[in-house]
Amino acid sequence: MPGAPGQPPQVFRSAAASRPLYADMLKTPSTLSGETLMLKSLGRDAAVEVLRYTIKQTGQPDATGTTQLVWVRTSAGWRIVADHTT
Repeated sequence: MPGAPGQPPQVFRSAAASRPLYADMLKTPSTLSGETLMLKSLGRDAAVEVLRYTIKQTGQPDATGTTQLVWVRTSAGWRIVADHTT
């Protein structure tokens, strides 16, 4: 997750540790959009996807970056099992 301008990226060791950051971000109305740059099968039950995302927030400059998602097919459908976002 990018840090504040001029600050190093933030690294979270658990989903719980990242929740306060997302809670603050969600206080401002925002729109998330994405464009798939690459989608590659890793077999019948797995795939990797690379996306470019844009977050538009009222009163803030647009935030853009890329994310790499690893998808696995489960009995409940496709699920993200790994996410690397810059």
